[in-house]
Amino acid sequence: MKTSILRPHITGEAALRVCDAALAKARAEGHAVVVAVFDPSGVLVAFVAEQGSPRISHAVARDKAFTAAMTGMSSAAWKAIMDQMPQNEREIVLRAEGYVGTEGGLPIFEAGQLIGGVGVSGAATGGDDARCAEAGLAALGAKA
Repeated sequence: MKTSILRPHITGEAALRVCDAALAKARAEGHAVVVAVFDPSGVLVAFVAEQGSPRISHAVARDKAFTAAMTGMSSAAWKAIMDQMPQNEREIVLRAEGYVGTEGGLPIFEAGQLIGGVGVSGAATGGDDARCAEAGLAALGAKA
């Protein structure tokens, strides 16, 4: 009987490439953001906060990345699911720490396998956050 499984996860080097590319996109658009990358086991692999980024963005970027890494979907898609839940179920799910439903969190896949999630927070809008996260994925040759 097999008692364990190997689960692919993003490397530290790849996570830093995601952060660098997301930050470069944010800087080019005039935003000071925070970028976080989690692996699918819920481990924070990379985190960087641009000088001048909003303090609350530290927690929000982590939650966006965590949501994407845990669910395999964007944090915006998670919001759509939450919006469709009956109120009593939503209240239960909202008690789960680390999940957030808003734009800016994207799953990271390699060869069809979930290897992590990236979250960006601090830009002017959630859509701006999402574009920066997409730039991070592009650094790995991945798409949202």
